[in-house]
Amino acid sequence: MPLIVGENSNVSLEDANDYFELRINSSVWDLATTAKKGKALATATAILNNIDWLGEAESDSQLSAFPRKGSYYEPLIGHEIEFSGIPARVQKGTYELAFHLLGNETLLDDTGGVEDFKVGPISLKDIRSPAEIPSMVYEVIKPLRKRNSHNWWRAN
Repeated sequence: MPLIVGENSNVSLEDANDYFELRINSSVWDLATTAKKGKALATATAILNNIDWLGEAESDSQLSAFPRKGSYYEPLIGHEIEFSGIPARVQKGTYELAFHLLGNETLLDDTGGVEDFKVGPISLKDIRSPAEIPSMVYEVIKPLRKRNSHNWWRAN
């Protein structure tokens, strides 16, 4: 099945390739096949669909979280902006999450974890697997997430 922006992907493969042309340390993306890149983008979109986003879906019949319409506070410019479609922050989050998935191919396998490991004199403890969604992606999409939409004001 091909990638279809707004249905099974937040971005096109061509736009993702353009994004990674300007990104440092993008060899994981560069070395991946077209099929793997497409799967990574579709999987990243599916993961991001589970987030509680601001705004509302543009269509009652769409299965993906985006495209959406609404507004959010953009910290880079210091005020609220209207959005429709798939905001640039979500697109960047999709690129970076797809990259993370390609670099950690077993990330979504729920095969358990290792608490400690010892071979002869070598011992490892508290071995942690990478997060499903890395903090860099959360920071990019943070202004568009519903749980971050509340501004608290102190009454005088």
